[in-house]
Amino acid sequence: ASQIPVSSATGRFRQCNGLCELDLVAQELPEMIADPRPRRLEEPGFAHSEATSLIVWRHAGASLIAPLVLDNKLIGVMLLGQRVNHAPLNDEDMDLLQTLVATVTPLIANSFLYSEKAHLSARYRLMLDSVRQAMFVFNAQGTLRLANQTAAELICALVDSDFGGGPAGLPMETVFPDNVFPSWI
Repeated sequence: ASQIPVSSATGRFRQCNGLCELDLVAQELPEMIADPRPRRLEEPGFAHSEATSLIVWRHAGASLIAPLVLDNKLIGVMLLGQRVNHAPLNDEDMDLLQTLVATVTPLIANSFLYSEKAHLSARYRLMLDSVRQAMFVFNAQGTLRLANQTAAELICALVDSDFGGGPAGLPMETVFPDNVFPSWI
């Protein structure tokens, strides 16, 4: 499966370009995948690490990282800077952050899947429209699910109607009227 390169940042991180590719992070910091919990950058093991990811994140002003891991795959990293009032995060704050990460990680993964599905649907549509013959896709109930451009133009000519939103959803009887296609259905 391909990984969609996504970058999103708010606050002071908005101006940071190249906060590190996830593949590099996963390679440099496998412990974040093995134990995906929020961590302070000053924790032992991270404080003096020369990992490129950590250096970049420290330079950007991050003080806390929360890996977004799903099925042992790093799909993102949440970076947090200091609080506005500079108060340290306590254990309760860290638990709340862990709950937030556990909640948003599957949602983010689903958004990646939805984006990939939309991309594949658009590609399928382009391929279908490249066919010069009329192509119709009906479901088991006889409802038109998809028609290429040639098929849509044919339907409009046969039914003498313009389907502004496209012909999807039409019953087979409307697409192939008996007066034009006797005994087809």
